[in-house]
This record gives sequence, structure tokens and C-alpha cells, in this order.
Amino acid sequence: MSESQSQPPAVLQVSCVQMHWARSLEFNLDRTLFHLQEAAREGSRVVCFPETSLTGYYFPDILKLTSAQIEAALERAREATATAGLWAIVGLLRPTPDRFLNLAIVINPRGEIVHEYAKVHLAGATSSAIAGPATSSRCSRSTV
Repeated sequence: MSESQSQPPAVLQVSCVQMHWARSLEFNLDRTLFHLQEAAREGSRVVCFPETSLTGYYFPDILKLTSAQIEAALERAREATATAGLWAIVGLLRPTPDRFLNLAIVINPRGEIVHEYAKVHLAGATSSAIAGPATSSRCSRSTV
């Protein structure tokens, strides 16, 4: 291993993406993939996306999404994160039998989900009624 490989970088560059999610999962995914590539090109090692960046937060459209569609979009984001060699935090709503969980998903540079954080305190009447809070801030997948 060369000396440059054994030393951590002197600077940790983090890209914080500010994007307004759209109603379309496909559009949000496309923007996510673009920003992952752009962040890697600019030398970032970590990319943070806003809350519900993949699914959006417009409930009439979210209610039409299937779990399979959401998981497929997440899989594409994982693949793009691995290709870019970055850490990423992406947001999405995941349906459960009685509510939607508002999740922040941490993806490592190998494209693996290493942690899921479920938002516990939700604001607004619609949010609380449809996307109920998690019973815990820790979700099932965590390897960190």
C-alpha cells in the first residue's frame, strides 16, 4: 500500500444537495443519479440528500407507489453510489401495513445500506395521519 493510500484525506468534502422533489419517482431518481455523479466528479466523498428525496412528499402520488417501485429506485441509487464510490444519505417514504415511514438511508461506497433512520417526530396533520412516526429511531438494517 502506498503512503498516499494509507493516509486519510486531509479534507472531507461533503456535498449537500438542495433539490425540490417532484411528484414523479422517476424524476426524483434521475435527479439523485445526476447529483451523485456530479458530487463524485467534484471530489466529494459524502452526499446528503433532503428528506424524501426519492419518493417526494406529495401523498396523492405516494399512495399510488408500490413497495417494489420504491425499492427498485433505492436499488438504482445504491448502484450509482457504488459506481461513484461515495457515501450517500437519501430520503424516502416506505409503506408499512399501517403507515409510511419517513426514512434516511445511509449507503456506503460499496452500495450497501449500512443504516436506516426513521424520523420519529413528524410535523403537520397530514404527515402525522398518513406517515406516522416510527416507534424507534433505529430501523432493522444497521451495520455501523
